[in-house]
Amino acid sequence: MKKTNRITIELPSLPDRWGLMTLDQFRAVEEIRGKFASSDAYLAHCFLALEGLKPLRYAERWRSALSLIPFAGRFIAETGRQVADVHEGGAGGDGPLIIWTQCYRFKGFWNALTGRRFFMEDQEVLYFQKKLEFLAKPEKIYLSTNPVARKKVGLRTYRSYFTNLSDMPWFHYRLCCMHIQNYMSTRQDSHLDKFLSTLYVPEGRTSSLINRITGQTHPDGFSKHFSPLEINLILIFWNSTQQYFRNCFKHLFNGKVKQKTRDFMKEEAEITVFLSKEIGTIPEKTQDIEAFYALQYLEDNAVLQEEKKKEIEKMKRMR
Repeated sequence: MKKTNRITIELPSLPDRWGLMTLDQFRAVEEIRGKFASSDAYLAHCFLALEGLKPLRYAERWRSALSLIPFAGRFIAETGRQVADVHEGGAGGDGPLIIWTQCYRFKGFWNALTGRRFFMEDQEVLYFQKKLEFLAKPEKIYLSTNPVARKKVGLRTYRSYFTNLSDMPWFHYRLCCMHIQNYMSTRQDSHLDKFLSTLYVPEGRTSSLINRITGQTHPDGFSKHFSPLEINLILIFWNSTQQYFRNCFKHLFNGKVKQKTRDFMKEEAEITVFLSKEIGTIPEKTQDIEAFYALQYLEDNAVLQEEKKKEIEKMKRMR
């Protein structure tokens, strides 16, 4: 019996939806986006980028080294792509089925020198491509967690609020709503700075010490420390969270047309008085309640007001 030395190669796990991707994976995919006409070619290169693989022309290192010599490469046979198996065609006369394999290695200088080289069949790559089909549908992106979870600016570190803004206080949520609406209507970086400065809070002793020394929690022009990709992902995360709230509180976010100009200060005062009565505390302490629970109180009130409105309309029809 012929023995074959088979070696198992552990590949990094692939995400199967947008929410499982890391910031580095988003960066890798962003570099590839728009470079390929077909979705199959795009997904194949996404697979290689996310796994950190490099397809090789030569399976042996000595061939790769000789190919670097001028005019010598043309005399070296390429061995990076080989036929793994041939299956004879059936009665239909379709001809033989050829199984192709491609030689790969992991990217990096040391992997080029000493890293292991291995073959994968084309059908294996197609299998992994199927898992990444969501990348070809960017319009369906949904992020319940901020991929830009932390941001380091100088010696200070800032963290974003967690999944679906579960730990964000009501006061910060209202400020974010105000700043993002102003930014979307004006596209002024000053409003984006305020939005990001509210969404990200200082983390760690070093940040607290520097904040006390400088007298400010965030540097001027905070948004300039974020790349365009990071800002885009943060805005997608915010919109996804808003969609999550709309699904949870359908009476509060009933889809009616909103005013073009909103008096946020007046709204905040009215909501603060309402929440303080519902919770049974002073208005100042309502600012610290988690945004989700504050919205739950407002949702219950919206349901109650809707029922009262229906009762009044019913009474009017009975007259």
